[in-house]
Amino acid sequence: MPYFPGPAAALSEEDLRRLHGVRAGPPRRVPSTRLSAEAVRQTKGAATSNPRKPMKITLPRHELRDALAGLSKVVPPKTTLPVFQLVRLSAYPGRLTLTATDLDSVLAYRCGSAHIQTAGETLVPFTELSRLAHGRGAEAVELGSVDHRLQLTQTFAGQRLSREVTATPLDEWPLLPPKPEVGAVDPALLGHLRKAAPFASRDTSRPSLGGLYLDSSAEGDYVVATDGRRLSAFNTVRQPFRTSCIVPASQFLLWTELTPTELQVGYSADQAGGWFRLVTLRWDYQVRTIGGTFPHWRQVIPPSAGAWVLTISEADAGLLTEALPLFTGQELEPAGVTLHRQAGAVVVSRAGDPAPPSTSLRLPSSTLEPHTAHLSVDRTYLLAALAAGFRAFRWADGQGPLYSRDRQGGLHVLMPLRSPASQPTPGQPRRPQPGR
Repeated sequence: MPYFPGPAAALSEEDLRRLHGVRAGPPRRVPSTRLSAEAVRQTKGAATSNPRKPMKITLPRHELRDALAGLSKVVPPKTTLPVFQLVRLSAYPGRLTLTATDLDSVLAYRCGSAHIQTAGETLVPFTELSRLAHGRGAEAVELGSVDHRLQLTQTFAGQRLSREVTATPLDEWPLLPPKPEVGAVDPALLGHLRKAAPFASRDTSRPSLGGLYLDSSAEGDYVVATDGRRLSAFNTVRQPFRTSCIVPASQFLLWTELTPTELQVGYSADQAGGWFRLVTLRWDYQVRTIGGTFPHWRQVIPPSAGAWVLTISEADAGLLTEALPLFTGQELEPAGVTLHRQAGAVVVSRAGDPAPPSTSLRLPSSTLEPHTAHLSVDRTYLLAALAAGFRAFRWADGQGPLYSRDRQGGLHVLMPLRSPASQPTPGQPRRPQPGR
């Protein structure tokens, strides 16, 4: 029984679910999105031996737009190698995939409503596909190839407009890496990757801190990110691979239009490095992992929660999200804010402001205990922690790291701002910081 529907059949949503359905058990291999060597020879022969039947594909314009929106996260706007700005179309009965690569990542989109009139493969410039996608989404577009020419046809108000461009030889397409086997995983993993991404370092001199650490250990599976001043770890369900790796916080993984429908992930490594793979109903994404050693992140978690507690209500979290970006600090602490109690309420003011502060904000439904507790923190770091869902922060004294847990098993560690008077004296032990 053939794996795919019969000739000229378009894949429906039900077809895709049957073909790529999530199954319990050990990792399995998802079918490759590339043609086999034999299939390539057959399609090349069909295109050259019978010029009256060129490769021809028809698909709705809206689906082409959907594909290009994701592929644009991999196709570089500028490059010294033109092949990276090409999209490989692989078409044969019942199946059409569009693939882009920059060598460090490979992304393929599986079309669900394409009509394959003649099978084959071709390379199309991304810019030409973008032009083809202009117009009403319900109308169809056509792509065809004859010898070394591409014919692109689109419809406007029922009128067909066609143009020809020179095709790039298929042998210029780079050799892609082997695909790691994948297994089903809880869709929450994708959300955890996105929640951890803002806490990854932007310092290019420390590449191991610039990614998202997928920690697979006996203590639990976590997605971890740190920039040396703060750390977030989100507990996720058991991953199908048991090797920890550092995944780049790429544009595609953070793309909000990527939905975790039938999510599967996998990892494999060889002497040349490791590859992380993520597969959904429509997308097949593979990215080179970051080399190096990730810090022992569990060592920076405070041994005790601490007696000082700041609890921010949901209403006040929304208030801070709107108001804190408008705060401007002093020269030494341009992004710092101080939280303290005043007249029985929690008050936020600019760090370094003389008393009484010139700019302050009351948090009517939040609490800070004990009444002598106070806290100075980077406002951008506080906003990021609130956006990730953390509301209650504990620390031991005015210098210790803040520690927070959410209700889904996530944790956050944040180093407060310190005044010169609070810096350790020579010979005094320093507290470990995230990423150190």
